[in-house]
Amino acid sequence: MAPGGLLLISYEDTVPSDYGFDRPVSGDLDEGLLSGDVLLLRGFLNWSASLLKKLQGNPAFSLVQRNSVVLRAIDSYRRMLELASQANELALVVVDYDHWMRSANYRKDLLDRLDLPVADNTLGKMQRYGGGSSFDKDQGDADFDLKTDQRCRQMVGDAEYQAILHLAARDEALLAALTRRYPDDAARLSQLTEHPPFTAGGLF
Repeated sequence: MAPGGLLLISYEDTVPSDYGFDRPVSGDLDEGLLSGDVLLLRGFLNWSASLLKKLQGNPAFSLVQRNSVVLRAIDSYRRMLELASQANELALVVVDYDHWMRSANYRKDLLDRLDLPVADNTLGKMQRYGGGSSFDKDQGDADFDLKTDQRCRQMVGDAEYQAILHLAARDEALLAALTRRYPDDAARLSQLTEHPPFTAGGLF
């Protein structure tokens, strides 16, 4: 790489703690050459809504397949929250996606912490990478048009999303981890345990 180059390696869908932090996730790469580890997090309700919406747009997935993917992802999400609670001990820089999206000062502070220059602190145009936004595709300006804090509201009437939330609300480990990082999401999710997802008595 030329001087000033930046190498980013994404381990999406991989939980580092699964490898005990002593088994390289990057194959033969000497991970000692990497200058830092960044953990990206997002509030549960909007994250799960976006994930399900993305999978619903893929015709290769049946309903059962996509919900299997979502439920496995929720378990990985919970373990990521647990990693974040040990960020200082593990030398992880935690980036809160929701805060990043709404605060230029937060973005600047994080870039300073990562020793990166603030070359452009806007969100810019929506990108086409990965098919763009699950809700808005690649049209518009991310600073004004990408309403990432509204995804759960946009999916609230979706039966699959409702079923997933009812299951997640009954995961005590997930709720405990959420309470530490996203207490508002934990409080809203826990309310679902007061209501049965459906009444099956009439079926039998």
